[in-house]
Amino acid sequence: MEDFDDTVKEIAAAASPEALEAIRVKVLGRRGSLTLAMRELGGLDPEERRHAGAALNVAKDRVTAALAEATARLGRSALEQRLAGERADVTLPVSIAATGRVHPISQTIDEIVAIFGETGFAFAEGPHIEEDFYNFTALNIPPLQRCRSGRCRRKSRRSGSSSRGGPSAATTTRRTPRCFIRSRGWSSTGRPIWVI
Repeated sequence: MEDFDDTVKEIAAAASPEALEAIRVKVLGRRGSLTLAMRELGGLDPEERRHAGAALNVAKDRVTAALAEATARLGRSALEQRLAGERADVTLPVSIAATGRVHPISQTIDEIVAIFGETGFAFAEGPHIEEDFYNFTALNIPPLQRCRSGRCRRKSRRSGSSSRGGPSAATTTRRTPRCFIRSRGWSSTGRPIWVI
């Protein structure tokens, strides 16, 4: 029975993955020499089958180990050749992939603005700190209204006149839940407008 020493030497001498694959098919393929030898075990006596089967299993393990070692060796040499051929320029800036996405609430607001925009509404934004005139007076909120209390009002230290031509130190307040952006729209267009 063949001990497959020549096959192990052929595997060690293989110079390419294609040659290695040809040797593997020749030995371990469906019609390979080792596969056919294992099929012939059925025609042997039980005592001979045991010894021959053990020898064939050892030979198969040697061939499989040699194939794995040769595959790793050829893979390393291919990698070394590829790395020698292509050099990475470490001075180039790293390409940064875009991260993040639009928050679902912001996406919903954008969709609502688009829907209302198609029906004729305009979208307007305003500051978080607003003048008293735009926040209350232009909306006809009386001076003694509870929301005009002094706890959320402050004097600004801006020099010059206010945007509506008032005194130089205009009273400002934090933005209230009321829609003061409408009053800015009315002052710029002079007529009622559709604003969201």
